[in-house]
Amino acid sequence: MKKNRIIQLTVLLIAVSAITGSCKSKPSETTSADSKPFTTQRLIFNCDGFNLLGNYMFGERPLTLTDIHAYVDHFAQYPITTYIMTSGFHNLFYRSAYTRLIGEPWDGMPDRTFKDPHNAAKFGQNFLNVEREGADVITAVLQRARSHHLETFISYRMNDTHYNNPNETPLGYSDFWKNHPEYWTGETIGGWNTAYAFDFAHSEVRAFKIDIIAEQLDKYGHLIDGFELDFLRQPVYFKTAEGFKNTPLMTELIRTVKQKVVETSERTGRNILLSVRVPVNVEFCLKKGLDVKEWVRLGLVDMVSAGDNYHTNPAMPVEKFIHYLDNVQIPVYASIDAGGYRPYETFSHGQRRGIAAYAHAQGAAGIYLFNHQYLTSHLELLFEIGSPETLRKRNKIFAVDDGAERNLFGGNFTDVSLPMRVTAAVHSFSGLYIADNVLEDPPQEAILFLRINQPESLVVNVNETELGEQHPEYVTLFNRGKNLSGIETVYAYRVPVSVLKQGNNQISIISSGDAVQILRIEMAIRYGDETEYGYF
Repeated sequence: MKKNRIIQLTVLLIAVSAITGSCKSKPSETTSADSKPFTTQRLIFNCDGFNLLGNYMFGERPLTLTDIHAYVDHFAQYPITTYIMTSGFHNLFYRSAYTRLIGEPWDGMPDRTFKDPHNAAKFGQNFLNVEREGADVITAVLQRARSHHLETFISYRMNDTHYNNPNETPLGYSDFWKNHPEYWTGETIGGWNTAYAFDFAHSEVRAFKIDIIAEQLDKYGHLIDGFELDFLRQPVYFKTAEGFKNTPLMTELIRTVKQKVVETSERTGRNILLSVRVPVNVEFCLKKGLDVKEWVRLGLVDMVSAGDNYHTNPAMPVEKFIHYLDNVQIPVYASIDAGGYRPYETFSHGQRRGIAAYAHAQGAAGIYLFNHQYLTSHLELLFEIGSPETLRKRNKIFAVDDGAERNLFGGNFTDVSLPMRVTAAVHSFSGLYIADNVLEDPPQEAILFLRINQPESLVVNVNETELGEQHPEYVTLFNRGKNLSGIETVYAYRVPVSVLKQGNNQISIISSGDAVQILRIEMAIRYGDETEYGYF
């Protein structure tokens, strides 16, 4: 079994090398003396800082410069093209003229114990450990990534809500935030700490953010190929009813940042890209004051990463988002978090392949990985998910959007099909997208999984073909019964491979008894033995 796995990874490495080699010969977006030329196809890895400054990879021992190098080296062994280093949240991962260092106490801070759920004190101490060695954390990360010929970006989170809670440690939140509660939104809208989030309607808030961004460009511009504004962590910028009318304010902020990026490019002789990470739901973007289409139309951004905050939609509407932008010259990347669903669960190998294959089929220029630094048992998937070629004939699970993000951060999305009510009166329909060319590469078998709120006899059709009896053994075999609540259950049906097609497959369901709610719809596409074709 180990021999088969080694052969499998060797084949994947050869395939990835061939793809990367072919990309290098194409016209590039960015070039420099010490980094590779890159086309728009990227596999982007985001280092969020938590894992690094906590030194969790090395058992939480005091962080050293050697640990930082080993951390970057570990991820550089995989076929990522782009390494993004997060610069901080409220307080930052470097010494700033505008706010405190993460974990640094403020003058007059009360001498008492505070809740510190996100380890601000540990992060600050580890920064000081590295500083005593004569190094700066962000500089060390960027230089090490560049030594591996990786494209390097800094990512600044525009309104992260990890530390903006007055009931938690002051080591995490900024003095500017603490001193100006009148700049908070004051609204709890279904997201974490949203009542304490900055309201960007205030010019002082926007100026504060621009100053920090300009400072980071001045300090690190000579080491980066791009600068990312992360609007997805977390997506709250204005009071609920004021987002759309304030889109011009955010567009002007982007215009100002773009000018500073251009100035930094001229000063350093580098072609620095401006990237944004935003919600993939276009209506939600506008509701939050983010007119991404206008940013693209005005030429203010060079690339876009789109996704969901925390709960990744396994069928994220990438194609709809690209069509909305109406500009094929701007590469759009699918931002995939570590998990999804409600209740939340970490995605399996098969689910992660399915999500990536779906994103590629929807026109994504590549994959953006967020929160994947914690998934050490999943990192081998980086050899597979970067392109449709390396995903070909790999075991996958495709799924329908279960609506996990529907009400987070005031989303109230209406274009999701689940949960779906099924009665005995009429058929209920849902589409399930299969990215694979199942006619050219027919799988050995396909299994449909339905999670429902209570047991009931169902009649299920896929593309107008009625399925046979249930196969409960598949629920255990594929581990699809996780996090069941109350009397929820999961049914599994074998689907004739011959009825499947690449693209949208119609699933119709009718109850033979009481009305039920369909909570999840998933399809496992199995090409062969898991040790050779990939674990589910």
